[in-house]
Amino acid sequence: MALFALRRLVLAIPLLIGITFISFLVIQLAPGGPFDYIRGEESGQDSKLIERLNKEYGLDQPIYVQYWRWLIRIGRLDFGRSFQPTPSPC
Repeated sequence: MALFALRRLVLAIPLLIGITFISFLVIQLAPGGPFDYIRGEESGQDSKLIERLNKEYGLDQPIYVQYWRWLIRIGRLDFGRSFQPTPSPC
């Protein structure tokens, strides 16, 4: 019985890695980016701001680096900050 449980536990590891890889891939393939709401009108200032935010969030890194960092954060149960803009108080 212990051998069966150990085998199932070992087989669960590639399954979890596969699930996280497919989830990450679906997130990356979604059209647009997290900072598209900033790009209201085409100006150089918006492009510089978006570049700075991409660098701050690590979105300028290669995909495999982003995936590795994402796996590490999931392992720590750190699901990151929201990209949703906060409404300004009236």
